[in-house]
Amino acid sequence: MKSAQKTNTSRAAVQKETPKFFEEQVASLREVIPEAFPEGKFDLERLRSFLGDTVDTRPERFTFSWAGKRNAIQLLQMPTRGTLRSAEKESVNFDTTENLFLEGDNLEVMKLLYKPYFGRVKVIYADPPYNTGNDFVYHDSYADPLDTYLKITGQRDSEGNPMVSNPETSGRFHSDWLSMMYPRLFLGRQLLSDDGVIFISIDDHEIHNLRMLMNEVFGEENFIAQITVLTNPKGRVLGEHFARSHDYVLVYSRNALESELSIEKTEEEITEQYTLNDEVASYRLLELRNTHRRFGRFNRPNLYYPLYVDQKDGTVETAPKQGRARIYPNWDDGFEGCWT
Repeated sequence: MKSAQKTNTSRAAVQKETPKFFEEQVASLREVIPEAFPEGKFDLERLRSFLGDTVDTRPERFTFSWAGKRNAIQLLQMPTRGTLRSAEKESVNFDTTENLFLEGDNLEVMKLLYKPYFGRVKVIYADPPYNTGNDFVYHDSYADPLDTYLKITGQRDSEGNPMVSNPETSGRFHSDWLSMMYPRLFLGRQLLSDDGVIFISIDDHEIHNLRMLMNEVFGEENFIAQITVLTNPKGRVLGEHFARSHDYVLVYSRNALESELSIEKTEEEITEQYTLNDEVASYRLLELRNTHRRFGRFNRPNLYYPLYVDQKDGTVETAPKQGRARIYPNWDDGFEGCWT
């Protein structure tokens, strides 16, 4: 990283209130389906008739919900009246840096970034608080509307003190955690570009709920992977029955990816690794034999067969031909390997 600074470098006037997300969504719906707004008011029945068979009216269908979900949606729709202030004394190369370091509650900050960074972020990595069930408290303490919300949902008392409302013996700690995650994930998706990807670290306690929540926010079709991350080879002995040795990373994309997730090699890596050249490009030679002794004729019999090599010009064929040497993927010590 070249340098970093605490907040937005812009010295222009900052909007005093973020967009009203619900009103923007309604305006978008009005533009796409004006028939659903007779006399300027939304008519659910007209929308149903317009959508026809695409509406799921079955009395029993798969849904994902939790206590407090509606409040979480309302929290998302609350505009923030906070602003980002420059911290020039704490910054490095404030006037020339191309990096930003934003300090603040992530929900508050993402609401402030909604307009300038909508659809522009390539990668998000999130490491949310792991909900271990040990008195997990939902901390969102940055604005008056939210303070009211926390009191209504029982997470703060009338004096503003945090309340432990979700001991492990109650199922509410899952709901509180989901209510904390939902608006942040929703805004995160809005910030991602069309080919953007989000990575989220999580452990056993909420992996199943997070997967369901991500399916709802990002769409199940945009799930990419659930990566198992080895965090402690010996295992954490604090576990009740098993010494847990891993956590997870969930990976989702904003939309279906049209290309593989990959990082291009640097010029230095290409120069170091691809030392041979021809009229097309630089290249390197890799062994055709599988170099892992875990694999061989004993467990990969279909990959154990001879190749026929012309020792003059180096050409290779899979069918026998007079004058060609027969080569098997054997090791010098006699181990019968296999081709890669």
